[in-house]
Amino acid sequence: PPAHYSLRKVRAAWAYGRIQEREGAFVAPGTGVTIAVIDTGLDLSHWEFAGAQVARITLDLDCCGGTGDDGSESSHGTAVASVIVAQRDNTRRPEPRLAALDFHGAAWGASVKLFPIPLGRSRPDDPPYAPITIDQLRERDREDADRLRAVLADLAGIDIVNMSFGYRGLIENYAEADLRGALAEFIRVAAQGGKEAGERTLLVRSASNHNGDNCNAGTDNCVMDRIVASSPSVIAGLPVHIEELRGHWVAVVATREDGELADFSNRCGVAAEWCIAAPGYAIRTAYFGPTGNDPPTPGARGYTHGSGTSYAAPLVTSGLAVLKHYFRDQLGHDELLDRLLVTADVTPDPVPPGRQCPAHLDLDGDLSDCELSSTHGRGTMDLDAATRPQGEVSVALGERVDGARVAASASALRGGAAFGDAFAMALRGREMAVFDQLGAPFWVDAGGFASAAARPGLEERLDRLLAPAGEDYAWRDGVARVWPGGGAVEMPFASTRLRVELGRGAGGSWPEGGHMSLVPLSSGGVAVSGGERWQASAFFASRRLGGEEFEALRSAGASLAWRPPEGPLGARLGLIREFEGALASRAHGGFGSLSSDTAFVGADVRAGLEGWRLSAAAELGMVDVRAGGGLVRGASRLATSAFHVSGERLLTDGGLLRLSLSRPLRAEKGRLALSIPAGRDRRGVVLRDAVSVPVRPSGQQLDLSASWRRQAAGGELRLGSVLSLQPGHVAGRSPELSLLAAWRLAF
Repeated sequence: PPAHYSLRKVRAAWAYGRIQEREGAFVAPGTGVTIAVIDTGLDLSHWEFAGAQVARITLDLDCCGGTGDDGSESSHGTAVASVIVAQRDNTRRPEPRLAALDFHGAAWGASVKLFPIPLGRSRPDDPPYAPITIDQLRERDREDADRLRAVLADLAGIDIVNMSFGYRGLIENYAEADLRGALAEFIRVAAQGGKEAGERTLLVRSASNHNGDNCNAGTDNCVMDRIVASSPSVIAGLPVHIEELRGHWVAVVATREDGELADFSNRCGVAAEWCIAAPGYAIRTAYFGPTGNDPPTPGARGYTHGSGTSYAAPLVTSGLAVLKHYFRDQLGHDELLDRLLVTADVTPDPVPPGRQCPAHLDLDGDLSDCELSSTHGRGTMDLDAATRPQGEVSVALGERVDGARVAASASALRGGAAFGDAFAMALRGREMAVFDQLGAPFWVDAGGFASAAARPGLEERLDRLLAPAGEDYAWRDGVARVWPGGGAVEMPFASTRLRVELGRGAGGSWPEGGHMSLVPLSSGGVAVSGGERWQASAFFASRRLGGEEFEALRSAGASLAWRPPEGPLGARLGLIREFEGALASRAHGGFGSLSSDTAFVGADVRAGLEGWRLSAAAELGMVDVRAGGGLVRGASRLATSAFHVSGERLLTDGGLLRLSLSRPLRAEKGRLALSIPAGRDRRGVVLRDAVSVPVRPSGQQLDLSASWRRQAAGGELRLGSVLSLQPGHVAGRSPELSLLAAWRLAF
């Protein structure tokens, strides 16, 4: 098989690509993870380890001698370690011909510490196959416990332990009580009872290669002089009986290139829930040992192909290291292992008609079908699936990832026109963590949740041309004359006359683009004016913000305008309450909700000059924003402004020309406070960054407009143009020009 078929089968390239996309092309997968390999010796001089973080640590125990790296025996530990940490694109090989055999480990950025054990501990006894007895396990309990205790106590901190060795005997043939009695000390050490589940070192054990071994009649699982290894070996399968090992212990079986289980490999069987498959046939490894010459030369280095669960196990160990790296060490170790098992590619055993699924192959309690495989257990490791979100990703609102969450797809912070690009600009490039259904963090650009309001389209500009703000004009005898807006009713009241305006007419005297643009009175409103001096308005309005996911934005308020009969100056003030937004901005989903109160004041001046009717108006506002139930936690008091200058002239042909310059409502000062999820810790507590978002946009929109109207064909012809500079209050945005034409009929 090709050198990297094993990495292709576990879809490692997808995980590597995601790490390098985020961290850079030269970041090695597994960086920051420390792996212990309990095996025979390690040839530190092999070129595949040049530049790797590898060490050989001799345990100070009477039980554990042997080096395995003197060249007299093939170094199993060197081969196993190379599956994990052989370096990528290593050019230090002594002969050019070896370049064709080059390969790399599955987690070549990890740190590996090899703890040597005697060669005999890593190999099965001579045939025929004979399972280890309870008495023999009892004799080895203290030795195995002391070795594992020493490894777990390493001061550098071991994250994962790889154990590619085992004893003969299938876990299905041993009783829990016997195992607890014989392996009491080993179980206590392996259980790591003093640690929380997320902090326990992960233990990866090869399932053994006993299938098909020679056996004597009468031996358990001996069929026609061959062992049917229907479950992992006794130590690898311990979680079947020892509950306290579940969550940080996994057995690994070996597959061929075609994905089928290798003939020699033990099956997952009764340990299926705690068992996973990975390639273990013809795996290219580093070699250290004797040559094939006669007599053999000791201490030769090179490459070889190895087959066995011994080589499948370090692939799974590497997969866990890659996940730990990819998720920035924020998942508990129990969650890492669970994720690897849940995302494995499995074909469950079929259930024959009239039968039920065996309990050890069931996960959901419904025995009408199986979720696990009797051969592959949870399935073949799939690093692509393990590094992709599982289920819908969501925004965490509570203190823990298993607390209140809202779908990320339904979450948005949509800025109103007054904010322009302020939200998107402040959040763009800032990482935000969202979480999948398994609680894993995935980092996205927070700017993707922020957007600005849509700029006025042609329909809205045409609507303004047909019914501009301020005083309207009517045609009498072919001449345009000032005429109050439609929809009004006048009635006597005391010494003056009251004027009541409904719907669009209410508040119509306010200048275009000011604070009253927050409440387009299309849904309802009333304005009451008296005499020539004042106008009081009360209004309730609603507007649509966008597609179906955005509902109507409701607002209400009151205003008062004053103007002396003959003077050029006028003044106004008002109060607007937005029930679901702030300056027409809206928070959705994970961003919670917004509401606000806006108080504003304004002044205007009007004058005549050589046939022109000139006017200018300016407004200032203060906005109090309330936030709740999401990532938006509050805001300082905001300041806003708008201005408008226009001139109108009646032409000799009876037409009317209107020119104007305006700066629509814009946020000038203030900040929005957000609490952005930055990730989580191993215990599931959400980590957050406090972010202060300025509300002032990058630019200032200026609208230069011209319009002309005259009576024509029983109606009125209107032409207009609008040139917007820095549209949407976005600096650097190209100008936009709109040309408009309308014909208005009166009925």
